[in-house]
Amino acid sequence: MHIFGGLVSARHQATTQSAIATDTNHVTESTKLNDVLTAITLESHLQGPPTSQHSNVISSTTGVPTTHNTADTDTELSAQREIEKEPVPGQRNILFLETRCALNDSTPGNQSGLVISTREACAVSSAASTNPDTKVYLLYTCSIVGKLSDSPEYVKQMLSYPNIRIWKLVVADFIKGTPLENWDYMGKVQSSKWPVDHASDILRFTTLWKYGGTYLDLDFVIQK
Repeated sequence: MHIFGGLVSARHQATTQSAIATDTNHVTESTKLNDVLTAITLESHLQGPPTSQHSNVISSTTGVPTTHNTADTDTELSAQREIEKEPVPGQRNILFLETRCALNDSTPGNQSGLVISTREACAVSSAASTNPDTKVYLLYTCSIVGKLSDSPEYVKQMLSYPNIRIWKLVVADFIKGTPLENWDYMGKVQSSKWPVDHASDILRFTTLWKYGGTYLDLDFVIQK
């Protein structure tokens, strides 16, 4: 399995190490090649899955996920409940965690809808594309701005994968029933020299403790 942005293949690592030992220019060329391959992978996964009646899409009128060939509101609301779902413990899940607002639920920048970057959307999409029989969850901390249909086009493409689910992570509720329930999470994290990093680390471990499955960083783009 080749993963750009996080892990790379052993062959690529060996090539890079050799380049470093022999010629700095070769390192530069290797980096450029990796960037090109990553860009190609990004473009491929952000095109979304082949259109089918089982794919999720975002309604432009109601702002909720719906399905192809569906017009009635009841079905659209049912589709919304289907895509906005908490991971089920013990199942074969792939888990991503967006933690920008883990300490303060204030939306960074001017993005509307679901707040994630192009690369992060690609990472989630790549996991869904290469693991079609596995539920892929994005746990996010920044509240949706406006409606889900206000999200950028690349987010809508990500949500069109039928096996992708999203879930709003509210820290106070998230740690209930875990070993951290009576721990001063916010106080401990804010007293750290690296509060955002440590907040993310704690939530990663808690996510795996609660649900199990496979955790991936949002800069892991799976090629195959």
